[in-house]
Amino acid sequence: METTIDDKPSILTLADGPQGTVVLAVINGTLHGWTMLGEDAMLPLQASGVIALVTNGAELAWATEDRPLDVRMARLGTSGALTVPLNASATPEQEAEMLGWGLPADVDNGTIIDLELSQTHLVAVVNVSTVDRLVLYERALGTMHLIGDGKYSAADPALGVDVLAYTGWDHLNPINPETKYLDSEIHLHDLSTNLTEVLTADTRDQWSPTVLEEHIIFLERSASDETSVRIYSREVVLQPYSNAVLQVGLMVMLALTFAYVVQIQQEARGRRTEEE
Repeated sequence: METTIDDKPSILTLADGPQGTVVLAVINGTLHGWTMLGEDAMLPLQASGVIALVTNGAELAWATEDRPLDVRMARLGTSGALTVPLNASATPEQEAEMLGWGLPADVDNGTIIDLELSQTHLVAVVNVSTVDRLVLYERALGTMHLIGDGKYSAADPALGVDVLAYTGWDHLNPINPETKYLDSEIHLHDLSTNLTEVLTADTRDQWSPTVLEEHIIFLERSASDETSVRIYSREVVLQPYSNAVLQVGLMVMLALTFAYVVQIQQEARGRRTEEE
């Protein structure tokens, strides 16, 4: 069977319905769903004015223009949705510094522009007029916080097991930009330790990361303006080095212990000779 769509969807994605795969589309702001047979799929809630949508298995999350700082979360095959209000405020120091730049963040009128969802976390990119901030929501605890420095923009969130990858522009002062900070970099945030590291630190643009089980895939633009796909292995490369250091350390420790024992024995023999 076929389903005819008169207008081009602004968002098109797939989800797992009770009877199989469901096609979800946002057309003129309204959320629609169809089964693979072309029949209308039952949605948890009617949604209009949709500005962002993401799915993960049977779950979906979306935001609407009438409540641009709220995320609705639901599951196909059920009715109703959970509403999660987001807080995109940075620290007072960061907000004050942006005010000093003449670029204050309008947090109260922020708008969700992108979403990412996993079984454990929800991530939203929130535009607060002068910067795009990354808000991480931990579903089990119901807590949330910003990822990175609230003064600098972030984008392209991608969730994996215990990791969040995203594109960031750390240290880019908009009123006094340095050339070395103009390019975007891929960041990895460890969800278990709440620590963030920069995966790339160079003068090339990297963006749009995807998290796989053992790899991070992202796009990179060269100096000649050519775009390529880069693959980063998540395997722990420090393990062989750590083993080598451990072996060397053990050998040194044994040598020092042996020398200490020999010294003690020599001192003991010397004392016995003096006593005789």
